[in-house]
Amino acid sequence: MKKNLYYLISKIKLSVILLISFSYQSFSNVTLPALFSDGMILQRNMKIAVWGWADQGETVTISFGGKEYKVNAFPVSGRWTIYLDPMPANAVPQTMVVKGNNVITLKNILIGDVWLCSGQSNMEWKMNMLNHTYDKEIADSENPYIRAVEIVNNTSLQPLEDCKTEGGWKQANAQNTAEFSAVAYFFAKSLYKQYKVPQALILSEWGGTVAEAWTSLEGLRVLPNYLKDFGDWKKSVPADLSAKTVERLYQGWIKTTRDADKGFSKDGRNWADAGINTSDWKTMDLPAYWETAGLTGIDGIVWFRREVEVSKKDAGKDLVLELAKIDDSDSTYFNGVKIGNTDGYNVSRKYIVPGKLVKAGKNIITIRVTDTGGGGGVWGEKAEMKMTVNGKESSLSGTWLYKLSVNQNDLPPNPRQFRLAKSSHSFIQCNDCPADSLWY
Repeated sequence: MKKNLYYLISKIKLSVILLISFSYQSFSNVTLPALFSDGMILQRNMKIAVWGWADQGETVTISFGGKEYKVNAFPVSGRWTIYLDPMPANAVPQTMVVKGNNVITLKNILIGDVWLCSGQSNMEWKMNMLNHTYDKEIADSENPYIRAVEIVNNTSLQPLEDCKTEGGWKQANAQNTAEFSAVAYFFAKSLYKQYKVPQALILSEWGGTVAEAWTSLEGLRVLPNYLKDFGDWKKSVPADLSAKTVERLYQGWIKTTRDADKGFSKDGRNWADAGINTSDWKTMDLPAYWETAGLTGIDGIVWFRREVEVSKKDAGKDLVLELAKIDDSDSTYFNGVKIGNTDGYNVSRKYIVPGKLVKAGKNIITIRVTDTGGGGGVWGEKAEMKMTVNGKESSLSGTWLYKLSVNQNDLPPNPRQFRLAKSSHSFIQCNDCPADSLWY
């Protein structure tokens, strides 16, 4: 049935090594991973593994779909797994009861198709990030048979026993759909319209991550150059690669990058100053990703400059700069004075320039853009780049001067480039656990 779909889909069977800790652990109550919660959808027509933890040797019972299943938890780790029999699609909500020393009741469970939706920023792009393009689509999206769960980004050098989610499973509606991946939502909507089968979306994506970070070490062994890069990087970081540690390392890397920036001189001047020599600067039409406009394969820091004219009548009045979106972060200056900075590749930039900086005649706008991976630059629609003063708008799209100040290839590796725990094994810890996948 799915073979007729034109989407780029690969059917995969996620067979993941079961990670068991052989240290003594005590679980006074039966517990479940975060993915098993109210409102979940289970894969139809296949055995479904349900797993968790309990006291060593404790008997765990699951009642679901008119059947009862039992298993004893492992005597050392307390880990247990029960396989539910294959079930056809079912849009009628059901209840699952898990019993041990305690009782867990999961409600509103459907049977349908489960999709692991993963990738970089293309998959990460949410419905509400499209400049109100899909406001009506979001408002009219009510559908209890399309549900999604967002996996919280995390990092680890080892497979994780569990994950965290952004509030558990959520059904499509005017409130929730805005936070769904746009690609995943329209994919599920199309499938539901065609087959009338409940659709589940496991949203595990992270913009800017490299493909190696989603690949097991076994997979990397056939790519020796990548494996060497990973080995070199692994030696440079602590064994504890928690999100907090990565962020600390990243901030140190940012300082190293700042120190290497040719745009800052030791005398305190920088490339936003009015009097610098720009005779060796090149030109680029904005908005555009710089990889498509002359800086192919470059990650790092690029400074952009443009002169704008302000009339005597408008001098001294507050001015509004709108600079579309900037991938990844920016520091923006007006006449050499920093007026703001923003981090986020998909965030629209809007800065207020105090009137005391706005003078009659020539004024200079400078944008220092930092890109740590993937596409970089000032991007979006031409209409999103404009200057407004005294109620009058002027376009800022078109020709800008630019100069590369840092080539990231000349720096140590970015600590954010190997985010290992977002691969599939970080949240699916079972053997013989079937799923379909969508990658973008």
